[in-house]
Amino acid sequence: MAEAAFRTLAGERFEVFSAGLHAASEPDPEVLAMLEEQGFQAGVLWSKSLDLFTGPDAPVMDIVITLGEVAAEDLPALSGYPVHGRWQLPEASAPVDTVRLLLARLRALWEIDPTSASRAEIQEIVDFHCDTVLQTA
Repeated sequence: MAEAAFRTLAGERFEVFSAGLHAASEPDPEVLAMLEEQGFQAGVLWSKSLDLFTGPDAPVMDIVITLGEVAAEDLPALSGYPVHGRWQLPEASAPVDTVRLLLARLRALWEIDPTSASRAEIQEIVDFHCDTVLQTA
């Protein structure tokens, strides 16, 4: 969900990737359909392992957002020294609620100017929106 939403929001401003510690064999078809209904391009998505983002040929990561219980120390060594934010998504009665909360957080992240913001400014924005968006969404 996050990849499809942020790709649409970010356009050319950010290069967006997503992966999981334990990649599923197929993305959830209901989630893909819901994303398409919301206007996001989900047809290009596939379930990816973090192994694609490690090693010498991996893209350099500037910002890494993990969803759920994944802590920075649980991540494999990623290229670069990325800012890390951990966003909890509450159990939602409907996937649309989760998408709404995720979109609010992604819109806040989109406001970062990656060409001029310092690492500390980016970390502050990521951390601030991790906490406040959950309270206001």
